[in-house]
Amino acid sequence: EASVWQRVHSLGARFDRDELEALFAKGPQLGCGGGEAREPSAERRRGQPRRLLEEQRHRQVWCMLAKLPDREAALQAIVELDDAVLMPDMVDLLVANVPAPQEEAALRVAAAAGSPAPASGEEASAAWDAPEAFLMRLVEIPVYALRVKAWAFFNAFEASAMRFHIGEADCRTAGEQLRTSGRIERLLAVILHVGNYLNGGTPRGRADGFELGSLAKLGEIKTKERGTLVDFIVGQMAKDSPGVLEEVFAPGGEFDCVRSARKHRMRELREDLSGLLSQAQDFALRLERCVGDGDGRLERHHLRMQAHVARLKELDGRFEA
Repeated sequence: EASVWQRVHSLGARFDRDELEALFAKGPQLGCGGGEAREPSAERRRGQPRRLLEEQRHRQVWCMLAKLPDREAALQAIVELDDAVLMPDMVDLLVANVPAPQEEAALRVAAAAGSPAPASGEEASAAWDAPEAFLMRLVEIPVYALRVKAWAFFNAFEASAMRFHIGEADCRTAGEQLRTSGRIERLLAVILHVGNYLNGGTPRGRADGFELGSLAKLGEIKTKERGTLVDFIVGQMAKDSPGVLEEVFAPGGEFDCVRSARKHRMRELREDLSGLLSQAQDFALRLERCVGDGDGRLERHHLRMQAHVARLKELDGRFEA
């Protein structure tokens, strides 16, 4: 036997979706569906704005428009890449809503077709709804997609560059400390000689050095009194060189430097830097072409992008050094 809700769903319901939205919608009338809607009257259809976008995309653009300032000012800001008008989060919204090629083509065709002339005795056709109207204006801007994407790149550049600067500086400082610190050399000497003594009588007991990766094994060698080889070495350092280990672990000392360096994944940093440099070079090339084609508004942005390319190349060189 069918449940109550199965019977309720099978009954369905007829209601006027447009009237429901007009009475209760908190935002633009979006046609959320649900129920078997009646066809609105011819008079109501005649007064409704025209649409081109599918429902989900229509809502997405409406959400963007709700967060933008005056739409005319926003469109002009895209032409100029004007930071005073559009904040970075608004530029990111524009990037997320850049029309796909197929949608752009449909928008251009619809805009070129315009509104058909009304026949004798008929009212003029309704205008395009706000999302369609805005996107039609957007695609009229020369290289609009390049503009907003390069703009978003500019907005995010300093944070990205700072990440590479900090990572390179931390790793370089740690490397210098490990190469030049007398305290670290003293600690390594104790570890080497203790290891050679324990391995006496074997080829490993005459080692001239060791791989740093083997230091992790010191904590695995247990003493008879529940301690480890690390405990022994620390005790010997304290006797032979009082205060040295305290200095190693003091704020700003060798331990702090190495710990800061360990926060960075060097392979990932270098890959990300290479990707960002390629992206900047591509933007610089495309902006240069636009300037050569007469788009003077992009000239200073081309120069700015070239400066970013130079800065990233300098950073890349520091990673190679």
